[in-house]
Amino acid sequence: MKEKKTEDHPVLFTSFRAGIIALVFLVMGFQLALFVYKAAELRILANRDRPDTVYVCPGPAVSSPSPVSTPSSVSIPSGSFVSSSERTAPSSVTARRNAVHAPLAERIREEKPRRQVESFRFDPNTVSVEDLQRLGFSPKQAASIDNYRSKGGRFRRKEDFAKSYVVADSVYRRLEAYIDIPLLDINRADSAAFDALPGIGGYFAAKMVAYRRQLGGYSCKEQLMEIYHFDRERFDGLKELI
Repeated sequence: MKEKKTEDHPVLFTSFRAGIIALVFLVMGFQLALFVYKAAELRILANRDRPDTVYVCPGPAVSSPSPVSTPSSVSIPSGSFVSSSERTAPSSVTARRNAVHAPLAERIREEKPRRQVESFRFDPNTVSVEDLQRLGFSPKQAASIDNYRSKGGRFRRKEDFAKSYVVADSVYRRLEAYIDIPLLDINRADSAAFDALPGIGGYFAAKMVAYRRQLGGYSCKEQLMEIYHFDRERFDGLKELI
């Protein structure tokens, strides 16, 4: 009986040692997987905070809030940010926006708070939800601004953006100098764009288009007051927008 216990001891010791080694490898594997996951997560967040897709598109200058005009072979996602200096460049326009990512990556982007707040030129009428978050708005605040726009709301002046209940005074003071709302080009706008101006309805919108056609194009915005019943008060209400 004594001899049998002595013979079993090496077998138990070998099994115990194999178990310890397996546990060590298991812990190391878990730590390695956790490290890889964290590294991937940091990379995802880095791409979120710095847009990883840039579109450089040759084409005519864009001076109105209408979508960027580009060749048919180039596609710019809606809501892409187009800088003010690039908007008037004669040879090209540049838009930046993150590309589409896997659902897990998108979930990480939404759940993790941003490590920094940025300030850059933006049009509150076209800036993407993602760029609103880069500007310092929470996902809910950015969604609220986007929901306002999707229902037909429009920020005609900087002050209109400040009046939004999700834009805190401190945030507006930081971003005021970066708000870039393009003026409406009265020689390119259609009747719908004119109709959206304050104090202009369908009647005057049609008259503005017709008078432009008659003149062969406006040479100055004050010519709008030559339209019948288009008085100074009506002109003063929109002169800063055109």
